[in-house]
Parts: sequence; structure tokens; C-alpha cells
Amino acid sequence: MLKSKIILEASNIYSGGGLVLLKLLLTELKEYDIDIQIYLGYDHVINDIKSENYPNLNIIKTGKLGTFFRYFKFRKDVVYLCNLPPFVKNKDSFLVFYNELFFKKKNLLSKAGIKYFIFSNWFKLFNKNVDNVLVQSKHIEELILNKTSSKNVLTIPIYKKFKTESIYKTEYDFCYVSSAAPHKNHKTLFKALEILLKKGIKTNLLVTIPSHQEGLMEYVNTINSNYPNTIINVGYIDNSKIEEVYLKSKALVFPSTAEAFGMPLIEAHDLGLKVLVSDLPYAYDVFEKVQTFNPTDPESIANKMELFLKGELEGNKQISKVVNKLDEYVNLLITKK
Repeated sequence: MLKSKIILEASNIYSGGGLVLLKLLLTELKEYDIDIQIYLGYDHVINDIKSENYPNLNIIKTGKLGTFFRYFKFRKDVVYLCNLPPFVKNKDSFLVFYNELFFKKKNLLSKAGIKYFIFSNWFKLFNKNVDNVLVQSKHIEELILNKTSSKNVLTIPIYKKFKTESIYKTEYDFCYVSSAAPHKNHKTLFKALEILLKKGIKTNLLVTIPSHQEGLMEYVNTINSNYPNTIINVGYIDNSKIEEVYLKSKALVFPSTAEAFGMPLIEAHDLGLKVLVSDLPYAYDVFEKVQTFNPTDPESIANKMELFLKGELEGNKQISKVVNKLDEYVNLLITKK
């Protein structure tokens, strides 16, 4: 029996993987006659969600203080999309967790280090206030089990399945679809690119860096001033435009140093791109076989990119092992116990 209503706590979602996940769930929930009440905190996200015209959706704008107080309420049928559990028991509710940085080693002298120290302890103390913590990869499940006393973790991978009939002319050797967060590791990738360019190897790279990221944009402009049209920055792109970016590219290069689930890896693979990725656990959650590099070493990244450009990776198979369980995921959220 299905629930008549669910509540989505999504006030911290700003962009990136969280927004992609939210829109993926809302698109799937359109198939069910269920009322959805969603808390959002940012105007651009609210406008984005409104533009999709999802049915049976009641959007409520909220702030940090309002969200904090709601976490003290005894509620039911809530899906927490903010990585953080409520402070009291919520019946028939779930926490969606997708931030590996909670459990990374922290510098407690930094603002980010203090934030994640608080968040990781918040998670440890209160994660049992939901029925299940939902993750999308085994390495995150194992991380939570090793770092906390939680026993209620379920791994259910979900991702957008493209149904493309479009044909685009290939314009880019490489693309990197990601936010500009520090762990996305753009600077190391740009150093690798410079190594190739200084060796006389011509190539180009499409990135999706928001224009307000002045430090990264300055680096992009410096490279392009010496090697014109090498880095093509299209800024933030909506999820509906990602398919076009992939189809105009030959390969995805993905040097991120922390991922809960490498959704772009699956998307690119499904659309026929070669994937070059950091030699880290999230890569092996997705692939049985894939081309990897050391994400902290520009030379390692450059070497793998050069091999690709020279056609020396053509015979290397790329095998995905992820099964999309979107139907199972949504049914879990909306079915009464």
C-alpha cells in the first residue's frame, strides 16, 4: 500500500550531485499519485524545480533556523536529502547520504574541518532516528559501518538512464562535468593539461565551472592566453544539458578525490565515452575494468590523457558493474510498512 504523502527535506541542496539526485527522484515520483511537500532553501533551486512542473508538489522555502527546529519534530514519512538525520525518531522515514567528506580526515583549524567534524558527530549520534540510511555505493556503506555504530544502511544505486536519439559532432577531446568544490581537483587537472601542452600535444577540455569561481577562472584564462581555446568553460549546466556535453566529447576525465557515487562515470560510460578516473574506491564501485590515474599527481593524469589521445587505450575494455535500481529505491520511499 502506497503512502498518500511524503515530505522531502532538501533545504541544503544548492547544485551538483544533490540537485541531480533530487530531480531524478521527483521525475520518477511523477508516476505515482502521491502528494509531495518539499523544503528548499535557495531561490535558484526553487525556480529550477518549479520550471519542471512536477505534479502534486508543494514547495516551501525555508532557512537554516527553520530547518534546525523541524529536526526536533516527531514526524513520519520524511525523506532527508541533506545527509543529516533528525534529532528525534521519525517513523517510516529515510536519510539519503551522499557526502564522503563527513568521514575524511579533518583539519580542525579550518572552517571546513570544524563543519565536517560537527556533521560527522551529528550523523553518528542520530542516524538511528530513521528507518534506513540510503547510500549508492558499497564503499560508502563500508565507511559508515566502520566509522559509526549504524546497522541500518542500505546500498541502492540509482542514476539517470539516457534514451538518446541525438547525434552531435564531436568537439572536445575531454570533458569534466562537475562542481568547482576543492575536492573536484580542477587545479591538478589543469596542471596535467599544461604538461601535455608544453610537450606540443594539442588537445582541449570542456569544464562546467561557475563564473564566480575567480581562482579557477583565472587559471583557465592563463592557460587559454598561452594556448587559445584549450579549456572551454560552459559554466553551470542544467542536468538536461549534460547529455549533449557527453555526446560532443570523446572521453570523461574525472580527477575527483572524494565521491560517494560516481554518477557521471556511469552516464558517460552509457553514452559510449572512454572514462579516465582517479584510482580511488568510488571508481571500483562503478567499474570492473577502467583506466585510472593518481589524482594527486599531474604527471600521472597527463600520461593517461596522452595515451588516450594517441589511441593506445583502444584495446582496453571498460566494464561497468552497476545495476540501476531506481524503481526499487522509489518503492521503498513510498510504500507503507
